[in-house]
Amino acid sequence: MSYLQQLADCVAPLRKASMGVLLVLLVIAVFGVPFFAEPGLIGRIAQDMMLSLVLLVGVVSATERPRAFLLIAPVALLAIVVRWASWLVQANLTLEIRDATTLAAVALISVTIGMNVFGPGKVTFDRIHGAIALYILVGVAWAQAYQLVSILVPKAFYSASLHTNSLDRSTWIYFSFVTLTTAG
Repeated sequence: MSYLQQLADCVAPLRKASMGVLLVLLVIAVFGVPFFAEPGLIGRIAQDMMLSLVLLVGVVSATERPRAFLLIAPVALLAIVVRWASWLVQANLTLEIRDATTLAAVALISVTIGMNVFGPGKVTFDRIHGAIALYILVGVAWAQAYQLVSILVPKAFYSASLHTNSLDRSTWIYFSFVTLTTAG
């Protein structure tokens, strides 16, 4: 029995509930923390914690596909390490790397969840939770992409209500979901 198979067997109980847990964490991270946490230190800690948890649960959900796991786990771990290391290093040095690694991890997790949700098999609550989580993850990926573009190309997004180079995650979540739901 290979090491990857042993790892998959160990996290099988976690994997069973991972889509539901991922969905709950995403709802809290996307619709709760950015809008209800105070901007500043506490808000940033809450956002970083929730995003780290989302990435970890996303990695657990990828254990069903060992090859995908080998790609997703290091990228997600790198994204988490860079996110928390940005507390120790000047922000202007790590913003691009932080957002790029997070975008890569979220995109890889989204692809894996998409393969699990749309693959052959019966429709289960796990798949339904995964489909909803995938929809939210697409919004999170676009929010990360918007934030990365705003950092790399100053004044790429500009309006009276949007500050130039906004680093506030809730701005990009709002922008992403307004676009995704075609409400805007």
